Amino acid sequence: MARSGCSSHNAIRLFPASAAGPAPDGPVAELADAADLKSAWGQPQCGFESHRAHCLELPNPFVKGPAIPLDATIISVNVGGQREVEWKGRTVVTGIFKEPVDGPVYASGVNLTGDDQADRTVHGGESKAVYAFASEHYRQWEERFPDSEFGWGAFGENLTLQGMTEADVCIGDRFRCGEAEFVVTEPRMPCYKFAIRLNDNGVIKYMLETGHTGFYFTIAAPGSVEAGASLVHTGRPTDALPVSDLTHLYASKEPAPHVIERARRAPDLPEKWREWIAEKFKDHAS
Repeated sequence: MARSGCSSHNAIRLFPASAAGPAPDGPVAELADAADLKSAWGQPQCGFESHRAHCLELPNPFVKGPAIPLDATIISVNVGGQREVEWKGRTVVTGIFKEPVDGPVYASGVNLTGDDQADRTVHGGESKAVYAFASEHYRQWEERFPDSEFGWGAFGENLTLQGMTEADVCIGDRFRCGEAEFVVTEPRMPCYKFAIRLNDNGVIKYMLETGHTGFYFTIAAPGSVEAGASLVHTGRPTDALPVSDLTHLYASKEPAPHVIERARRAPDLPEKWREWIAEKFKDHAS
């Protein structure tokens, strides 16, 4: 039976864990080192190119196509500061451990109040100020990794949402929660610290295989968010690209041609993604 990783009233387990699934690869100290991670998933660092060295065989494409209107409920707001974790004989500083908090939490600038990231060259910052993840995915992950802890915030998300997933949401989608306004910027690209958080080497590859990446928001207008509040969809750009399409483009060995073309036309892509698409598919006929 998997354990909850949270304290407080949110510490209840959501779903019964299945007996199926692989045994964990050992305690945190036993996790693979950087060289092992590189051989499994490509470069282990938390950067944009973390996983391109070993592309995945994904469905072509695995998206269902978004529709609007699109609203969600905030199930949990989760924050956490930096902490040191012993990993493979060395100390790693990470901000991936998030815990649910009660009451309103103010969102402004590059963060929620009380939240922090360890390395803002690859996490956080204006375009990755708030990380959201779908509560609908938790059951599948509990069944696949029954010895990992899956309380709210287990994926390092700030907002655990109910009612929309990566296949529903597009880059550039705008949402409002009270006074706060958010714009979707990009999917999350997992790194080795995610494996530390869930204590299993297989979680990075599985996140990309399933497309359960979650997605980042920039904070367009400050305001408070809290569990139980609605996240209301207020706008979508023309020719917007679903978050799951962008993950498919990144992780698949042979991405669907129509996804490539759609990505080229998509507005509101972060510049680093636009540059990567132009370089990666420069020989692909448009």
